[in-house]
Amino acid sequence: MTQLTMRAFALSVPAQSRDKDARTIVATLPRLDELFEAGKCPGQKVSAERENLAEMLRRDGVLETADYLLGEMVGIYRSMAVSVEDNHFEVVLRQMLDKVEIAAVGDTDLEVGEVISSAQLEAVNSAVSGEPAAGESIILGVTEAAIQGQDFLGAALSFGGIPALARAAARQQKVELDGIRNCTAFGKVIPARH
Repeated sequence: MTQLTMRAFALSVPAQSRDKDARTIVATLPRLDELFEAGKCPGQKVSAERENLAEMLRRDGVLETADYLLGEMVGIYRSMAVSVEDNHFEVVLRQMLDKVEIAAVGDTDLEVGEVISSAQLEAVNSAVSGEPAAGESIILGVTEAAIQGQDFLGAALSFGGIPALARAAARQQKVELDGIRNCTAFGKVIPARH
């Protein structure tokens, strides 16, 4: 997020006032990082912010939690006189708040504790003729959301390493080597677009 902050700052602030305003941006980076990572920065313990966001999500739901985060994020940028459209944050927030943790598997092949998107849960439940699975909405930081949003090979290559590969092997997952990233990782010829 630092690159977005600095780029927006460079484009919106006159050169003569950048030194003073740069100190303001640096002072707000920890708060922005805490918001974008939903209170859990990589390599650190879960903060009180993470617990507060999780409680807010349980109590008030996805929309209220998203509104709170949007207000906080936009407020930081606007306090520095940086104009950023809300829709940029909304895309990020959608990814952070799209996941559910399976609480009851019903007659599906899902596992308790498995994290999937709400759309995946709907698809699985619509395909089962018996009891549907149930999940609870969770909040992920942008790093966690990126890991969860990729196929297992992408997650392993980008962030997850051996744990991502071990989970995929236990679930007997398969992935097609058709994307640029997956092809280059294994030395396969990159497919041409017609």
